[in-house]
Amino acid sequence: MTTATARTGSLARLEATAGFGPISHLPVWDAIDVADVEPGLAALVAETEAAFEALEAGLTPTWDGLMLPLEALQDRLGRVFGAVMHLTSVKYSDELQAAYDAVRPRYVALASRISQSVPVYQDMTALRDSASADLDQAQRRILDEAIRIMERSGVHLEGDARARYQEIQERLSELGNRF
Repeated sequence: MTTATARTGSLARLEATAGFGPISHLPVWDAIDVADVEPGLAALVAETEAAFEALEAGLTPTWDGLMLPLEALQDRLGRVFGAVMHLTSVKYSDELQAAYDAVRPRYVALASRISQSVPVYQDMTALRDSASADLDQAQRRILDEAIRIMERSGVHLEGDARARYQEIQERLSELGNRF
């Protein structure tokens, strides 16, 4: 089995959810194996990085061209990492913690990259300001909040200030992970 195949299999196992009933969206907790955590999360980060690069390269300031694909990327990333983070807090082991810690810096860097993407921010503001955008009240609220989150995440920062913000985010992630 190739490394890429193993990573993909690990990611698939991390993404497995109950397939029926009112909890069909929840992970299959007892099926998450520590051996899948590092390769699965690494595969997810790599896939998300590639998908985000493609999104940035072909941005379309429309709901379907920007907000839906961005939400899908962030939802998948948050769902899988959230499950692993939860598992490390309720079923702690040194091995699980080490597997998560091995990928956590890449995850934090990717989350910062997404939240500080100037092209995405510019297209979001263009969508918000477009008279032709046919957005309902909920979509406008989601868009406004996404813009506000990006502004609070330092989308306007440059150079040393941006690097310092990212260092602080990594340190906060590390400290939050310890406690």
